[in-house]
Amino acid sequence: MVVTDKKAEIAILKTIGATPRMIRQMFVVQGGLIALVGVSVGGALGVLGALNVGWLSGWVDRTFDLNLFANYYVTQLPAQVHGLEVVSIMLISALLAVLATLYPAHKAAKVLPVQGLRSDA
Repeated sequence: MVVTDKKAEIAILKTIGATPRMIRQMFVVQGGLIALVGVSVGGALGVLGALNVGWLSGWVDRTFDLNLFANYYVTQLPAQVHGLEVVSIMLISALLAVLATLYPAHKAAKVLPVQGLRSDA
């Protein structure tokens, strides 16, 4: 989506001398930074949620007047956080996110200046 929105900017960068490799790197770095922020925030919220699952389920019960465990014999939700698993999941998620930027980055690098400037008009 960013590639489609940025065709004019890509064309301008190419007309002032940016190589396809530079354009590709810009998009991969942007995707990598977005992935880093997303994985960091998501990982932190996930760990906090897992460590406080009892409090969160009680809060949901009180706030929305629900009794989540009324029909079950479960009185609590046990949760264990394993650091190695959390780090592994975060690294795999970041890697997949960066890999997902490669195709759009390649498409951005192939934008011709004429196409980008024409589509902006």
